[in-house]
Amino acid sequence: MKKLIYLFVVITTLFSCVIDDHVEDNNYTGDLQTYFTGPTLNKDVVVSATSSSLVMVEVGSTETSSSNRTYSITVDDSSTAVLDQDYSFSSSDVVINSGENVGYFEFNSLFNTMSDESVLVLNLIEVSDYVSTFKNQITINLSKACGPSFVSSLVDGTTYSVTTTYGFHDFLPDYSTNTAIVQITDLGGNMFSFSDFSGGLYSTGLYASAYGTGGVDNTLTFTDECNKIVWEGQTDPWGDILPINGGVNKIDVTSGVITISWTCTGYGENGVSVYTPQ
Repeated sequence: MKKLIYLFVVITTLFSCVIDDHVEDNNYTGDLQTYFTGPTLNKDVVVSATSSSLVMVEVGSTETSSSNRTYSITVDDSSTAVLDQDYSFSSSDVVINSGENVGYFEFNSLFNTMSDESVLVLNLIEVSDYVSTFKNQITINLSKACGPSFVSSLVDGTTYSVTTTYGFHDFLPDYSTNTAIVQITDLGGNMFSFSDFSGGLYSTGLYASAYGTGGVDNTLTFTDECNKIVWEGQTDPWGDILPINGGVNKIDVTSGVITISWTCTGYGENGVSVYTPQ
């Protein structure tokens, strides 16, 4: 039994030497190594409307130098994050200053346009000094944390002027646009509703007199997901009401303008409604 235990200790010790690079130990005496530091090569970054947009990634070296050292950062093809939508770079370099072991690569997250979740994979590339082959890539998981909807600060006592431009209905080119005044109701939980998704076509316009839609509940209930307008389960008398695929459905947090692009599956009515706070 003692022999078996001794053999296990020897094997474990040998295996540990293989997987432990010792680069981050104070007593490391091997070749110069530069690498992404940290206990893991997966970094979670949660971005909110009030958080700093700046993201910092640490790069370390096992040695100091009497001069600044510059390394290049490239985006790996496996990334799903989109440049100038989810993130932006002011520079693609990272510098470790003279006399220092650590430098920082910085980039900005773009809360207003970024996807709910995306992955940014960065590669550390040698320029003049050697880069390690074992910690030269880091995965940054970007995600949005949505606070209270911007609409909530506007709806109490605020009316909206809504102008709708119609792409299709039964009476075009008549009634190609319409402007109405509406009130948006805050339902809580970043959910809101307003009467007549059609911008007037169904309630007071040509459909009301031709098809009797004036007496129908044409309310649209939507959710604000980080300034993106989404809804489901909404109908008109003939079918579902859907967001237009590829259309604009968002809130502009600078102006408070809400844009909703809608289409009806029953007979194809569709339009873009722009709600402006009054």
